[in-house]
Amino acid sequence: THPHHTHSFILCSTVVSFALPAPAWTCAWDSTFPYYVYCGLTNGQILVFDQRNTRSHIHALSTGRSLPLSALHHVAREQGAPCSGLLAGTLAGVQFHRQEDDSRQRFQTHDFPALAGSCMWISTHTHERTSRFLCSFRPSEKEARTTHLLASLEYSTESETVFPSIHQRVAAGSLQKTMTRASLLRHPDHLDKLLIAAGPEGNNTVCVPNPPPTPST
Repeated sequence: THPHHTHSFILCSTVVSFALPAPAWTCAWDSTFPYYVYCGLTNGQILVFDQRNTRSHIHALSTGRSLPLSALHHVAREQGAPCSGLLAGTLAGVQFHRQEDDSRQRFQTHDFPALAGSCMWISTHTHERTSRFLCSFRPSEKEARTTHLLASLEYSTESETVFPSIHQRVAAGSLQKTMTRASLLRHPDHLDKLLIAAGPEGNNTVCVPNPPPTPST
């Protein structure tokens, strides 16, 4: 087994530990209830933990792919998203796992063909009431440069499907060996805008393109 530890920086100690069936690549806190933690494994599973239950995970979510989870973010309807759930990135692309109840044990998986590729990171901006997120992809045979896509979540009540709406595409350098940490940041002078901060690995710089304004909600 592989251990997963929740560590307190205030107490400087481990609060709770869980045994994992495979190594973990990424973790995410629940954005509305901090008791819940999501852990993405190398075998393509996402485990849901309730820290009040110290025995084991409460749910195992399959991505349908035996690929490591490289990125994981929880978004909530209360924070501006059209529905609550998990944005998950793998080396094959991005999925959204829509949360169907408050127990965090029922999810519906939505594949995003428009966001296919070797996803290395997903960034959201939790202090804005918007469903926008940033996906970062490694260079590939189809795309020779690192690509960052700014998108937002959309939900169709008629078909009950979740899909991405792409707003901006940013091309960076041709080298991306490490895990990128591109981020969405609030513009210091224009509160209706978000900045994209992406670091091209080849020349150790930070690229800050100007994304379109964030729509008001």
